[in-house]
Amino acid sequence: MYFSFFLRNLAIGKKKGHLGVFLNSSPDVPVDNWSAEVNYNLQVITPRKKSRNKFINKTFVDTRLWGVPRYIKWHRLQDKYIYKNQITVEINVEVLKTTGFIKGRKRFFDESNAVFSDVILLVEGIKFFDCRLFLAGQSTYFCNLLMNERFSETQMVREAYENRVFPVIEVNGVGALMFQTFLEDIHGFDVIDDNNVTELLQVARYFDELNSVIRCQNYLINSDVISFRDKLQLAKQFNLIRLREDCLEKISTKEEIKSVILDNPMDMDPFVNAMLLRKYIALD
Repeated sequence: MYFSFFLRNLAIGKKKGHLGVFLNSSPDVPVDNWSAEVNYNLQVITPRKKSRNKFINKTFVDTRLWGVPRYIKWHRLQDKYIYKNQITVEINVEVLKTTGFIKGRKRFFDESNAVFSDVILLVEGIKFFDCRLFLAGQSTYFCNLLMNERFSETQMVREAYENRVFPVIEVNGVGALMFQTFLEDIHGFDVIDDNNVTELLQVARYFDELNSVIRCQNYLINSDVISFRDKLQLAKQFNLIRLREDCLEKISTKEEIKSVILDNPMDMDPFVNAMLLRKYIALD
């Protein structure tokens, strides 16, 4: 899988006669079974001096605060590290390894995008701000959803523009993570990779967004990582004729032909079966 990791909060306070320092983390969109291994270096600093470094290795697997409950004695902190009635804590974090995350966002569709928006799409409780005319122009699904009588009155758009009050439409059939990727794709960002192309194809077909399907097909044609077997299955599942023809043209040995045959050949595209048989016989 492929979202960004964030250190969410830094908490400091007096705990049992010591300065305690704690932080937590989470993905920027809720996901299951995530983890992040980090090294971080903790210091209390003033213009004149710094406290000793505290190096910590921690693997975060949930959003609970974690840290050092007794970093420095409180009386020592008051004597040496309070400057103009302020405490400055510096933490440098190195992310070593993450699992369950998606790549960093190419574009945000949260409230920061509200100035360009007149509708909110609600997916798994996450709000995505976008422009209904743009979405309707990309997809017949969104055209039917957003350009019906609920949105026919221009005063609704005017109200959204003037008062920043947007209609909220719940979208089902897709997860928030992949919906973010789908929106980035239709807005022109290069987001397709070997890990998400299959799921993005499913979403693009679900929303009937042909351009996204074409981009996924082009990616598959040029991918050297995804096998001919998987490509032919995707070509059948999503009716990707160019991908099917590209695979049949590139398969050139008996070993490659054998590698794409499923345990049950009846599950394969009959046209593909016929062409592979013809090519196999021609190689004798």
